[in-house]
This record gives sequence, structure tokens and C-alpha cells, in this order.
Amino acid sequence: MKKRTLLLFAVGIAIGLCLATGLWARKTIIILGSGDSRQKFQAFKLPKAPSGVSELQIYVNGRLWTRVDSFFGRRAEEQCYIVIEDGDGRAWVQFGDGEMGALLPSGSNVVAKYRHGAQLSAKSREHVFKVSSEFGDRDVLKFRVNGTGTISVKARWNGDARQLALILNGPSRVEFARKDGRSPLALTFIVTEQALQKGTDWRVSIVNFSSRGSAGGKIWISSPLFE
Repeated sequence: MKKRTLLLFAVGIAIGLCLATGLWARKTIIILGSGDSRQKFQAFKLPKAPSGVSELQIYVNGRLWTRVDSFFGRRAEEQCYIVIEDGDGRAWVQFGDGEMGALLPSGSNVVAKYRHGAQLSAKSREHVFKVSSEFGDRDVLKFRVNGTGTISVKARWNGDARQLALILNGPSRVEFARKDGRSPLALTFIVTEQALQKGTDWRVSIVNFSSRGSAGGKIWISSPLFE
């Protein structure tokens, strides 16, 4: 009886640690469709990610494919994909053309898996900004990331400038996500291993490209990745 009690106590501690640290993650699995090797750059619309998502993974016939930033320079047999956004803000997963990135095999099952858990320990930062009416005037918030997961950014402002651009840049100022429009603006980006390999120095910019009026407000960043 004593051994059993100790075992149950140890299991309880392990479960508690997993829940507290986000190590015990769960997944939402969504079937996107079937592959067709006749279609170059075949794409599937991604449903809106459930709350608390820290990572998107794409499987083809049970095999994990690799997310990349671009098909440029990719080999014909390389099992990779990109995530793109259309003019209406909808996200799509797109595969190669058989020359830059592999074609999807005909009849293959394409599945999206959203991994949950890490967002339980998300950290938030708040930044007050001001931009003038000068074209291209911007305010920048710099930060560092320490792992893969989701970065969420929101901006809200008042002033004469009706439209601003909210931009998320990675290392070497590579533009990973952008939203243009009126207040409020929001964007989300999933940091992959490929993106992280470029470096850990990131920035969020709010920019006035309209040359019409000034604005002042706040930017909020939420992510478990801050150092």
C-alpha cells in the first residue's frame, strides 16, 4: 500500500510539472484535403487557429513536412511548404511545383496539427508610440526570442493618421508579417525552427506611409518566447 501511495504521489507531481511548464501539450488535428501531383503549387485554406496555439505542423501521409520562408532555391524532391496570406487575411498552406519543392503525391492525406500548451506561459509587453505625418516615420520596439512558438501583436492609436502599417521583422530585418489599415491592427506569426536559425533579434514597427496626419497609441506583444 505504501509503495502504491508513493507511486501515485510521484505521478501527481509529474503531471503537475507538465501542466505548469507546458510540456504536456495537446494537439488539434484538421484534415485539409488530398494531394494531386498534377497541380503545381497546390494550396489548402487553413482554418482559423484555435486559441492557445503555439505551433502549426503539416503532415502528408503521416510524414512531417518542413515549413520554409520561400520555395526559391529548394530542391525538386524537398518536402516543404510555405504559409501565405491573401488579401482578405485568410491563411493558406502551399506546396511546391516539382522543381522548387516537391509536388504532393496524388491521393495523399494532408493534415494540419495545431500544437497547444506553450501559450500557458505567454509573456506580454506594452509599448507607447508616436509617429509624425512625415512619410515613413516609424516607432520601433526591439526584442529577442528564445524558441519556436507564436508571437501576437496588437496596435491601437488615436490621431489624424487614419492608416498605419504594423510590421514584424525578424533578423536582418526580414519582413515576416504585416498589416496595413485603421486602428486597431493585429497580426500573428508562428516562429519556426527555420526562422529561428536566422537569429534571435526581432522588432515590431508601426509606420506612417500615408503622409497624412500624426498618431499616438500603444503596441502590445504577447509571446512565451521573450528572453
